[in-house]
Amino acid sequence: MRAPLLLALTGCLGACAAVPAPPVSPVHDDAAEGDVARDVAEAGPDPRLAWSVRSMPRSAERDVESVGRYLRAREPDRERRLKAMHDFVADRIAYDFDAWYSDAAPEEDTEAEPVLARHLAVCAGYAALLAAIARVTGDEVRVVDGEAIFPDRTRKPHAWNEAWVGDRWAPIDVTWDAGWVDGAGFHKRYRTDYFLVSNGAFSRDHFAIGSPCPPADVPVQVAKPGEPLPDGDFFRVLRDHRGCPTGMIVAPPPG
Repeated sequence: MRAPLLLALTGCLGACAAVPAPPVSPVHDDAAEGDVARDVAEAGPDPRLAWSVRSMPRSAERDVESVGRYLRAREPDRERRLKAMHDFVADRIAYDFDAWYSDAAPEEDTEAEPVLARHLAVCAGYAALLAAIARVTGDEVRVVDGEAIFPDRTRKPHAWNEAWVGDRWAPIDVTWDAGWVDGAGFHKRYRTDYFLVSNGAFSRDHFAIGSPCPPADVPVQVAKPGEPLPDGDFFRVLRDHRGCPTGMIVAPPPG
């Protein structure tokens, strides 16, 4: 018997780990929190989004139940349906910059219905919304609580999803596929880099609670000129026989 669909969120009540951002001057914008969410909700549809998401009427977005029913009726294939759910959450929800800036997330940033109503979330809310829609569509999607690791060796609480596809739990991190956060705010950037990726690739920077790997600062070294890094990424995590990180190689600075 497979694990329960929903794992408890135990470590992501503060602001979760948003996707790493390019370096910028840290300027805090005090505009109303609804401005960014409104921009996300009203932006034109990205042509890379699933057609069912691009064509979804506002009336189908009134609550989680209506979203799930709409996608279930229009996406009979399981993986295409999972892609549509991923796309809906990534496209419609903005990361709560104020929560990230203060390192404290309100409860409504972590629960599915308030997240959908406000178009704002932290990682726990992105994951909760995806799992809630999947319960309506009948797909097996669970929330995973853990940590994300960054090139500067920091580890932060984070939450993501896993979907049962074929014979495995495949990771999905819709938070990191929605955009990135820096001192200037949330920057929407849809992608599918963390949609149904291999567990090996995902574990380079994600660690679930219950992992055999203890939290640890690992030594970091700069890659030699021309040294390849996996998949064109800007860093590579070195691991021992258990898959636990023992070091990190980062790309040399430009120039």
